[in-house]
Amino acid sequence: MHKQMLRTRKRAVDLSRYGTRGNGMTMKLRQQRIYVPVITIVVGLILLLGCRSNHLGKTGRHPTNSVFGDERPRDISSLVKDIQSKDWERSSKAICSLWRMIQANKGKDMTRFSPVIEPLMLMIGWGGIAREKSTMAAKILAMIGKPALPSLLAATVASESRLRWASAKILTAMRPMEPTASSALIPLISDKDPYVRRVSFECLGRLGEDAKEAIPFLKRAVNDSVPSNRMYCHRALTQITGEENPHVDHIASYLMDDEPENRRLAATLLKYYGPLAKSSCQDLLRCVRDNDVQVRINAIAALGAVGVGSKEIISGLIEALESDKHREVRRAAASSLGEIGPRARKAVPALAKILREAHAPPKSKGRRTGWWVAAHALGEIGGDEALSVLSKALKNADPDIRSSAARAIKKIKSAKAKHYGTLRSHT
Repeated sequence: MHKQMLRTRKRAVDLSRYGTRGNGMTMKLRQQRIYVPVITIVVGLILLLGCRSNHLGKTGRHPTNSVFGDERPRDISSLVKDIQSKDWERSSKAICSLWRMIQANKGKDMTRFSPVIEPLMLMIGWGGIAREKSTMAAKILAMIGKPALPSLLAATVASESRLRWASAKILTAMRPMEPTASSALIPLISDKDPYVRRVSFECLGRLGEDAKEAIPFLKRAVNDSVPSNRMYCHRALTQITGEENPHVDHIASYLMDDEPENRRLAATLLKYYGPLAKSSCQDLLRCVRDNDVQVRINAIAALGAVGVGSKEIISGLIEALESDKHREVRRAAASSLGEIGPRARKAVPALAKILREAHAPPKSKGRRTGWWVAAHALGEIGGDEALSVLSKALKNADPDIRSSAARAIKKIKSAKAKHYGTLRSHT
C-alpha cells in the first residue's frame, strides 16, 4: 500500500513537471508567432527586390553579365583586360559579358568591338578544358563579322594549324557571307596538315554555289592521301555542283573498306545524301550485318534517311531490330523504320513486341528504357494497328514511352482527320 502511494505521488510530480514544461513551451511558441510574420515579410521584400534587379538586368538599356551575378555595365577596355586575364573565372565572365553585348548589338555596326578581336583570336582552336571558351570565342568573332575579317584572313596562313582550321570555320559561319571566304579557303585544300584539308573541304561544301571557283582544286584533291579526306572532298563537290554522281559511288565504295573508320564515315556521309544515295542501298544493307557496331548503326541510319521502302530493306531493318545483340543498333533500326514511314507497316508487330518487353537498363533513372523511339516510329508509320499498340503503350512504366505514345496517337488521329476532310471536300 505504501509503495502504491509513492508511485502515485511520483506520477503527480512528473505530470506537474510536464505541465510546467508544456506551459513554458506554449509561452515560447506564442512569442515566436509574433516574429514569424515579420520574418516572412522581410524575406518577401528581399526576393522582390532581387527579382526586380534581375528584370532590369535583362530588359535594361545596357548589357550586363548577370549570368554570373554581376549587374555592372561593362566597357570594351575593361573587357579586353579581363579576357586576357590568367584568372580562368574572370576571363570566362568577361567572355560571357561580351557575348551578351554582341547579342544586344546584333544587326548594328560592330566596329566598336575591334579591340577584343586579337584577344579572341588567341583563344580559337583549342580543345580539352579550353574547348568551351574557344567555341564561344569563335562564335563571337563570327558575329562581329567584317571588322574581324583581316585577322581571320591572316590566320588562314598562320604557322599554327589550329589557327588555320579554326579561322576557316569562322569565315564560313559569318553572316552575311564574305565574298573573299572561298578564295581564302582554296589554299587550305593543299595544306600539309590532313585535318586542315578536311576542314577546308567541309567549309567549301557549306558555301555551296558560292564556292564554284574551288571546283578545279577540289577535283584534283579527290586523290588526297587520306581516305577520309577523299570522301569529304567528294561530298563537297556534290554540295557545290549539285551532282550526286559519280561522287555517291566513290563514297559508297568505302563501305567495303578494310578499315572500320572508313566504313563508318562512308555510311555517315551517305546519310546526308538522302534519297540521292539510292544506288548505295544494297551496300548499306550489307553493312547492317557488319562486325563493327558503329558501322551497323551508321548504315541503318543512312537507310532510314535514304527512305527507300523496298521489302528487302524493311526486312533487313526488322531483322536488326529483333535479333541484334546491341541495344543501340536495335534503337537505330526502330528509328529508321519510322523514317521510312507507312511503307514499313510490316514492322508494327516487331515494334509492339519491343514496347511490351522494354526493360530499363541497370543504371537508368526513373524506369527509362530508351524505347520511346519505338513509340515515335509507330507514330510515323501510322495506321489502325499502330494506333492500337500505342493505346496500350500509354500504360507503360516508362514515362518517356508514355509521352511519346501520346504524341504519336495525336499525330495519327490528326492525319486521319485531315484525310477525311480532304475526301469530303472532293465529294
